[in-house]
Amino acid sequence: MMKKLIILAGLLVSLQVNAQNYAKQWCADNGDGTYTNPIINSDFPDPDIIRVGDTYYYVSTTMFYFPGATILKSHDLVNWEYCANPLQKIAESEPFNLQNGYNQYSKGQWAPSLKYYQGKFYLHFIAFNHEKFADGGDFLLTATDPEGEWKVQKLNGFYYDSGLFFDEATGRRFVVAGYNEISVTELDENFNAIGSSKRIINKPNSGLEGSHMYHIGDYYYIYATYGGGYDHSQTIFRSKNPFGPYEEHDGLLFDRRDC
Repeated sequence: MMKKLIILAGLLVSLQVNAQNYAKQWCADNGDGTYTNPIINSDFPDPDIIRVGDTYYYVSTTMFYFPGATILKSHDLVNWEYCANPLQKIAESEPFNLQNGYNQYSKGQWAPSLKYYQGKFYLHFIAFNHEKFADGGDFLLTATDPEGEWKVQKLNGFYYDSGLFFDEATGRRFVVAGYNEISVTELDENFNAIGSSKRIINKPNSGLEGSHMYHIGDYYYIYATYGGGYDHSQTIFRSKNPFGPYEEHDGLLFDRRDC
């Protein structure tokens, strides 16, 4: 009897501690129309965010974790909840299966781009090859329901830190990608390159990456980042033609240490 009482007492203490921990979970919403940064007090790197109807969707890098390509959803950009993990696997290779001493740690799904076009969700990303296996590449996931089943296909090409872009004004599709040297490639309906990629921005040794393209009014905008360390900053370029020339708005540069 005494043993049962001790176990019960231990269980009650455990429940009380867990309740206290859950009560202390981070919430950015202050409940009075304001919020406190960080919005998400957790590791969701390389974000891309879109709005479909009254819902925002947020995707991030998950590297070697599966299921991966975590998508969150929100109705106000402050309160986020889990939506889906559409990526079940990348390749049936020994590194991804952790076999025979191989692994793909810090590789796998990287820098995703999330878009919605004509009733379908598109999630584009790259995965780095293992040095001894051709198990990476350029991948596209598609679905009509983000919380349903996603179709996975491997594409031709390899677009580093890419931003997939559907230009609703012209019906054309592009991908902007690169590191230090940023290029734009037009894609056909099967997401194969039309012609050659065009280098539009060249910033040697700058760490320029993470590009995303938008078409607003008369201009095409490329939103990107510099660095990767504490000198990391944001910037934006614009042009009236998707293939440039682009001008950079230095006034929009800011350092994340100032946030």
